[in-house]
Amino acid sequence: MNFSSVAVPLKLAGEAAYVASKSAVVALTHVLAREFAEFGITVNCVGPGPLATNLIRSVPKQTIDRLLAQQAIRRMGRSRTSPTRSTLPQAGERVRDRSDHYLGGV
Repeated sequence: MNFSSVAVPLKLAGEAAYVASKSAVVALTHVLAREFAEFGITVNCVGPGPLATNLIRSVPKQTIDRLLAQQAIRRMGRSRTSPTRSTLPQAGERVRDRSDHYLGGV
């Protein structure tokens, strides 16, 4: 399970380095999914939207508002602990339930 970001499909302006690095994670996920499929190993990637954490406190409100306006669910995610701990179990459940058909997905 890899982690990317909603910034990749939205091609978030002003975040070139971040989008480029997360795009590399997506590409790596696709390649590894193909390489490991013959061994019955699935490789997938989660691309969560913005989470209300300390990491984005310095992002200007207008930038966050523009990002939220482009999403299907127009609100910040909430985390009680950390983004990884709150996102991974939900994503892991979906992947595990459909592991025969869910490969290289983002």
